[in-house]
Parts: sequence; C-alpha cells; structure tokens
Amino acid sequence: MSDLPSSPAAAGKVSGQSVTSSPAANAVAHSPGARRPPKPPLGPFGEFMFCFFGILLPIGTITFEALTHACAEDLFDPIPTWWQLALVALVPLTNLATFLAIKRKHCAWLPRLAHLNAFALGVASVYAAVFLPLTPFAAIGLIFYGLGLLPLTPLLSVWTLAAARQQMRRSKGAPTQLPKIWIGFTAGVLALAIPAAHDFSTQEMLVTATSKDPARIRQGVALLRTFGSRDTLLRACYDTTSWSRFMDELFGNRQSGGRVPKEDAQAIYYRVTGEPHNSVPAPAAVPLPGRRGRAMWNNDDALGGTKVAGKVAGLSMTISRLDGKVEAAAGTSYVEWTMVFKNIARNQSEARAQIELPPGAVVSRLTLWIEGEPREAAFGGRGQVRAAYQAVAVQQRRDPVLVTTSGPDRVLMQCFPVQPDGGEMKIRVGITAPLRLSGERAGTVLLPRFLETNFEQGEGFAHDVWIESDQPLNGAGATARLRLRDDELAGASGFQTTLPGQAGERWTDDPTDPGFVIRQTVGRTAPSAPSRVVFVVDGSKSMASDLGEIAAALGKMSAGRDCTVVFAGDEPEVMEAGRDTAKAAAWLQSRKAVGGRDNLPALERAWDLAAAEPGGAVVWLHGPQPVLLSSAERLLQRTERERHAPVIYDLAKGTGPNRIIEQLDRFPGIRPIRGGTSTAANLDQLLAYWRDDAFTLVRERLPRTAAMTTPADESRHIARLWGLGEIERLAASSEPDGLARAIKLALQLQLVTRFSGAVVLERQEQYDRAGLTPADPHTVPTIPEPGTALLVLLGAGALLLRRTRQPTVPA
Repeated sequence: MSDLPSSPAAAGKVSGQSVTSSPAANAVAHSPGARRPPKPPLGPFGEFMFCFFGILLPIGTITFEALTHACAEDLFDPIPTWWQLALVALVPLTNLATFLAIKRKHCAWLPRLAHLNAFALGVASVYAAVFLPLTPFAAIGLIFYGLGLLPLTPLLSVWTLAAARQQMRRSKGAPTQLPKIWIGFTAGVLALAIPAAHDFSTQEMLVTATSKDPARIRQGVALLRTFGSRDTLLRACYDTTSWSRFMDELFGNRQSGGRVPKEDAQAIYYRVTGEPHNSVPAPAAVPLPGRRGRAMWNNDDALGGTKVAGKVAGLSMTISRLDGKVEAAAGTSYVEWTMVFKNIARNQSEARAQIELPPGAVVSRLTLWIEGEPREAAFGGRGQVRAAYQAVAVQQRRDPVLVTTSGPDRVLMQCFPVQPDGGEMKIRVGITAPLRLSGERAGTVLLPRFLETNFEQGEGFAHDVWIESDQPLNGAGATARLRLRDDELAGASGFQTTLPGQAGERWTDDPTDPGFVIRQTVGRTAPSAPSRVVFVVDGSKSMASDLGEIAAALGKMSAGRDCTVVFAGDEPEVMEAGRDTAKAAAWLQSRKAVGGRDNLPALERAWDLAAAEPGGAVVWLHGPQPVLLSSAERLLQRTERERHAPVIYDLAKGTGPNRIIEQLDRFPGIRPIRGGTSTAANLDQLLAYWRDDAFTLVRERLPRTAAMTTPADESRHIARLWGLGEIERLAASSEPDGLARAIKLALQLQLVTRFSGAVVLERQEQYDRAGLTPADPHTVPTIPEPGTALLVLLGAGALLLRRTRQPTVPA
C-alpha cells in the first residue's frame, strides 16, 4: 500500500546506483534523536488481509445481520435505526477509500481521510467495547469450529483502521503530520452516545416512575411525558434487548437498581401515553422500514393464561366474517363470528382476544376446525374447561380453543396452536343477543367488537359483515352487507329495525323441562331517575377531545338535580356544583386530560358520595383502562358490603381493555351504555332514559298451557337469554344450592357465563380425561346458509306446483 522501500539498504538505491551503509551511518541512524527508518509497506498478503478484515468482513457482517437479525433476536440490536446503520457502514467504506487513495497515490485525499478514519475508529471502538464480553467465546468458536468471525468484526475493524492510519503516514507525498486523531475519534464516540443517551435517560426516568414514593412517581411520569422516548418505553413493556439495556446490564447500572419489570413498564407506558402498550404494533427486533412481518421466534410468556398480554410477533388475523340473523319479532339477534389466524413465526403461537358483547348478550356456540372439519365445544364449569385447555394447549401442545368471561358483557377467546411458518387456525364464536329497545316497536342490533388482541391486522384488513333480518334494517332491505375496518366495527352504532305487532308477546319451549315455556313480553317502565348522581370523568389523554362535549351535555342537564363531578386526574378532584349545572360544565371544561390516569381513587370517592342515600348512581365516562394502577380491593369491599350500593353506568369511549370492570365481574350493578356515536351521545342517551318512559324485554318461565295464541320462537334464543338472567338470579340468591343450580342451568343451555365456559379439544380421550362432553351439533344455534334456504323454498314451490298440476282421476 506504500511506495516506500522495504529496508534501509534499499534506501540507498537511487536511479540504479547502490550505496553501501557504514557502521557509523548505522550508529547515527539508530541514535535516540534520529528519525527511525520507515517500515516496509504491506505486501500482497498484507493487502489481502486488510481488504478481507477491514472491508469484506464488515460488509458481510452488516449484510448478514440485516438479513437474519441473529444478534437482534438473541442478544441485542446493534443497528436499531438508520443512523446506527449509516455509522457502522462508514467503517468498511472508510477503509475502502483509504486503500484506493494509497494505491492510486491520491495524497490530496489523505488529510480528509484521516478525519474520517478517526471518526470511524471511534465508532468501531464503541462496538468493540460492547462486543468485548463475547470475544473469548468467539475466539473459541473460531479455533475449534471455524466460527466466531462475526462477533470479532468490531475488534478487527479497530485493527484495520489503525493499520490504515499508519499506512497514511508512510505513503509517499503524505503530509508530514496528519490531523489529530482525538478530534475525529471523540466525534465518532459522541455520534453513537448521544442517541443512546436518550435511551439511558428514559430508563432512569422509568425507574423513578416505578418507585414506591408517590411524589417520585408523579415526578418520573411528568418527566417521561415531556422528555421520554416512547420507543424505549414500548421496548421495556416487552422486555426486549435494546442496545442501551444490554449495555446497562453489561456495565451494571447500579443507579437504576436493575431492570424494571415489564408489568410495571406497561403501567408506566399507559400513564405516560394514555394508550395500552398492546394497542400499537409490538417493537420489532430491528425497527427499520421493511423489516416488519419477517419470520422470527417469539417468546409468549402469557400462553394459556387469563390475559391477552402483548402482541405476539408474526401472528395476525387474516379473515374475519360476521354472519348474523335478526329475529325482530322475537327481539333477538344471533351472530357467528368466524376468525382465521396465521402465524409466520418459527414457533407455535396462541391467539388471544377480549371481545365485548352487546349488552345482555351471551356466547352460545364455539367451533374449531380440526383437519378441515368443524368440531363443537363442550360446556363445563369455568375452572374445569380452563384446566382442560391448559392440559392440552400448554402441556400436550395440541389443538384446543377456549372461551370464558372476563367481565360484564365481555369474553376472553384463546386458541392454540397456530402452527408456525404460515400455519393457520380457524374458529367460530356464536353470540346470542337481545335487541336494544329505544321504543315500543323500535330496536337496535349491536355487533360484538374487539377490545384487546395479541395479534396484528394487516394493512387494508376489514371485517366482512352479512346480517339478515325478518324486518328491514336501517329503513332499507332486510339484508345488510358491509366491509368494516376494525375501528369502524368498534364505533358502529348498530342496525335500526322495527318490531312487528306480534313481538308484544313471544314464547319458546323450555329446553330444560317440557312442562314449561319461556314467555317474553315488551315491558314499559316509568322514568326512574336516581336520587343522587355523581359523574366520574376520566382525565386520560383519550378523553381530551370529549371533555367539551361532556361538559355541554352536563350543562343541558335538568337544573332540578344536584350535579357532582369527580375528575380522575393524577389525584381525584371533586366539584359539587349543586344545581348549578353550568358551573360544573365550566369547571370540567377547564380540566386538562393527559397521559393515562388512575380512575380507581375517583370511583371510590364517587361511590361514597352516591351511596350517601339510597338509589344513587355513578356515571363513569372513560377511555380504556389497560392496567390496574392501584388495587381494586377497596372498591370491591364497597360493592360487597354496601347496603345502598349505587348503580354504575359504564360509558366507555371507543374500545380497549378495562381492568377495573374485569375486577367488578361479580357486581351485578354494572350497566353498560353503548351504541351512540360518541361518549357525549351515550350520556345524552342515558339522560333521556331517566327523563322518558323506557321499554324493555321481560322474560319469565311459565307452565305450558293448552293454547298458546302467539307464534313460538323456534330458535330458542329467548330461552338462552332467559337462562342468562336466571343464572345470575340463582347465583345471587340465598338458596343453599343456588350456585350449583346456576352452573347446572348454564351447562343445560350451553352458555358461557361467569360460572361456565366452552372448550374444544382435539380427541375424545381428552374430553374423557377432563370429564367433558362435546355439544350435540343438533342442539347448537345455527344460521341457515342462503343456498340451503333457497333450495328449501324451491323444493316447496316445486312440490306445490306438482300437486296443483296433478290430473283428476275419474270416478
């Protein structure tokens, strides 16, 4: 790489003349003050080694990591952003430019290349220090197995960059003195350190926010909202190995006291951003554009548990169809939600979702396709079906699907395994629901929706909705076909329909006893406004755009009623405005909604105010509650022991998990209000319900009589909805065998309730071991296929035509 001679003797050769050195000359040349003779240049072998270790190996290493992400998945991410990628790519490019400049004798390039060399040397030195703990293992692998060059690449890059700098000095025509190395070296170190400093500082703020001192918690959350890195917080929620966390563990960051548990990080993520951590895509190991969707290993520590938990890498929903049948005359709807999941990861995955049902609805069917054939679920006690699922899914790694309740009007669905490398799994959930009456003959059909999922939905994904009714829907035809994005399904206000005249009274056979029937009538109740109302308004960021509308709705509330508002901020704030609703509205509008706030203290305060007299109510207007930021035991104690327990009207904005409602699963006083276009619209709906007469569907069990004047409900959805209410009544009664009878009724009617669940297993011996019996396919609710119904009609028409055309036989 240099034109300098290779020995002092050769230095005397000038234009073919030879000069013999003398002992005196040698003595002078080796004296302490004399300049040492230049070292020989790199020969062909040296140039090959330089090009291999300084150019080809770094380029190969970067390419290998970009394609396989081996280090990112197993240890930490060495190139998490485009900035780091550009810096590490600078190392082989600098060596290449230096090699070409010396070979082609472009000495004018050398001063600038010296700065670039020092900068690249700083970058390579940082990576060499980070990979230093792996160096002994890499050396062993290199010696015994011929492997290990990749972890040694940063260290070898440092050596080649230093060698290149030496070659610059030896080049003919090079400047007598190259620029100082420390300037470029420091710049290279800082180029990597400054972005990492944001990551480090975010982790320190995260540690502060998870301390035991409430003042320090508020301080840490405030700092994270202003200065924190959202990406770092999200990675902490999934316990991923980012570069700064790896170095934090490597060098022992004693100040932070170790790693923050991911459950605490998830709570802080919500406090800071106001969003559940699993409402956004999971952090990819290498979050550069184009790197998502690749095959990977995923570590799902929530497998077989009772939580949806975080997103599972590589798992997605590919098909979602909702087929429904509305029987307006019976005041019921039945929807079958068919889902198909796909897994591109390298290991098996479990799909989990929390589904919100229409108010008063119940899961009455569960199906899993095994080897292309649909298999119906077995219904059993809640603990019994979960134990069977865990035994098959977690221990045997076979094909089960499980549905259990996870709060009022919500269920948890989980299925395993979705096979790796593009494997798919298909399930179906059947949901029986009552129509929501807005008048004596006006009803609304509401659809189920996702609250929380651990899988992704691809770009352009939509739910295919096909609803048929015996009455017009939304004033149009009797069939509604839609393609809805997930946010559109979540915000759908439902289908409006009209109940026919015979809907005033309907009946169906009692499936549990042929001597009885279940009768349903439309009941009318006078306005029943609560004696005292306390409004709880969530101060989280998700409610920022709704505060004005909620304040306006409160301002229009009747002035003859006391108005008390509790704002769930970092601490509860109470405004007892008396009958001055305008004052309460102005006060609420002045509040600021940021991050994610703990609503439990505000609910406890509102409960105490509402329970001061019988007939009180708490109206809770809120966004998602993805984590419990404090214990719910104090509120649970109130629900269990309060004599004058107020009703809690739940008005949720949008979709998302609600851990508080999940804790109140056994409290019967929860009244969900949904169907409006916004939280304020739901509030207007509730206030109108208190002002005007209300209509509801009343179901009762009666002895069978000889004459039933009204048509029967052959689908028996009326019986299922009656059974859901009867199960709750039996469980809450003081009868000694009330709970046992409730569970028995749930199994007879094949319903998923607080006390029962549904599970599909792969083989009969698995059912036998669990003490379960799969449902008879003839007893589960179904939706007739359009083709089947058409064939029946055509067959009936043909038979009728044949009879009318039959010739008369003469007597």
